[in-house]
Amino acid sequence: NVSASVNGATILAGETLVLTGQALDGAQAAYPVRVNGQAVDAVDAAGNFFHQVQVAPGTNTFAVEASDAAGSKTTSTVTVEGAQLAAGAVDFAHLNVVSGSTFGLYGRTSWDDAGSVLFADTGLPRSGKPPARPQSTSGSCPRA
Repeated sequence: NVSASVNGATILAGETLVLTGQALDGAQAAYPVRVNGQAVDAVDAAGNFFHQVQVAPGTNTFAVEASDAAGSKTTSTVTVEGAQLAAGAVDFAHLNVVSGSTFGLYGRTSWDDAGSVLFADTGLPRSGKPPARPQSTSGSCPRA
């Protein structure tokens, strides 16, 4: 008996997915359990297995194979659809707000009169470490 929880799901391409399921030989754990020929990352005493896979764009098919004590094999196929965002789109669900935990450090500014360029040195502190190296940024500023 092999089962997996994500069969038929659509997941963002590039994500790491943990395939989980249960592989039983009667009432005990089946062993070994493989996904696409590779041993799963972990199997517990109850037969629950866990295996990380990378989701590619399009249809992803994973063959989950379990063996019983007699050497008989059972294979189940798990299919996941890898969805891609439109070009230039951003998946905001995977972003975190960090503005409350960071603040900028001002270094200095200088003006290049001949090129009408303002240079600014800034940095970001790192907790428990020396401040990040200042980064120079520049931009054109029209003279009034």
